[in-house]
Amino acid sequence: MTKFTIFGALLFFVLASLLTGCSGNNYPDSSKVALKVQFQKKSGKMVAATAFDNISSLNLSIIPQDPAEILSPSSASQELTSLLRNGQSSVTIDNLGDGKTYFFKIVASNYGDNGAKAWIGSNLATLNSNTVTPVTVTVMKNDSDAYDAALPTYYAAARNSVASPSIDLQVQGSGITSATVVSATKKDTLYTLLDLFNKSITAEISPFTASQPLYDDGNHADFAPKDGRFELRLNGPHDAGDSFTFQINFTNAFGQPDIMTQTAILGSHFTEGPTWKSANLPHQSAGADLLLSWTLPANSGENVFNDIHVNYWTPDYSVNKEVLLPATATGFTIPGTDIIDKQSYYVVITLMRKDTSGIYNAKITSPVFSFDTTGAVSAQW
Repeated sequence: MTKFTIFGALLFFVLASLLTGCSGNNYPDSSKVALKVQFQKKSGKMVAATAFDNISSLNLSIIPQDPAEILSPSSASQELTSLLRNGQSSVTIDNLGDGKTYFFKIVASNYGDNGAKAWIGSNLATLNSNTVTPVTVTVMKNDSDAYDAALPTYYAAARNSVASPSIDLQVQGSGITSATVVSATKKDTLYTLLDLFNKSITAEISPFTASQPLYDDGNHADFAPKDGRFELRLNGPHDAGDSFTFQINFTNAFGQPDIMTQTAILGSHFTEGPTWKSANLPHQSAGADLLLSWTLPANSGENVFNDIHVNYWTPDYSVNKEVLLPATATGFTIPGTDIIDKQSYYVVITLMRKDTSGIYNAKITSPVFSFDTTGAVSAQW
């Protein structure tokens, strides 16, 4: 591994005393990364920090693009506040790989904001030990928590019942480049994902070395390809408390290449799910509204749920909709504008349970209800 020296040139509009930046080729022989951090320009004018002392912390995170690469804690995170306080102009990062690609993320917090992310910036760079790699991170003012509001959502949910054990892993949002499961933990023990695919968990692996991509192709429990929903369905025994850690590459709210790592924990299985009230309906005409009704289990005990999702789609995905309903809903009308002539339709109701953080951790689906606009309407039980 190669040692890289990162140089700071932190630009505040109102600061009279800037850090001493490095320019040209005047880098020590060991330096291969020149990091320049600049604060956001908005509408052609620099957005100013009100005072130097408003910045309470400035943190640099370095995250490998390859989920198999693991950096030491000292390499992965650097507190750069001392650069501002003590006039330092550089910090050395060990164990970065020559030819490897890394995300460089800056988060600055202000005093009085309870540690809220006041300024955020991210960029991506591939390092080369033979040349200086310039990395510019433009740090954007996080007005109205715009950054967090646009982050991808994710969950790992125990699916259906104990009699049919499986897990749905999902990452969803705009601008996602890739999503990968980088670790799986069965209660407090690490296991390979291969064991789950083989429908058995038997071999303990420590440390965890495998990773598994999620897919946006419509074939891995997805409802449609290229719709921003990355999903994977794993078959195999599992328990409440098992967890899955995702690494998600995406474009953030400020249009920058970004990365996040999040862990989701499975909840307990449902024992009952929704059932359709009718197995057959009269022939459905194109352009006519269609009312669907169902019966819900008691929302208590093992079957507590928070939301109802209704998905309906055609085989060619010319119609592909997901509707979120309150937990008390027992019916939904598909608008006639979505009912096309000479098409087949599939409808699924899913009860979703959230954990205390508001993240889904269990789900159960109805049987698939199908109908068409050219023949009899039927349900698949």
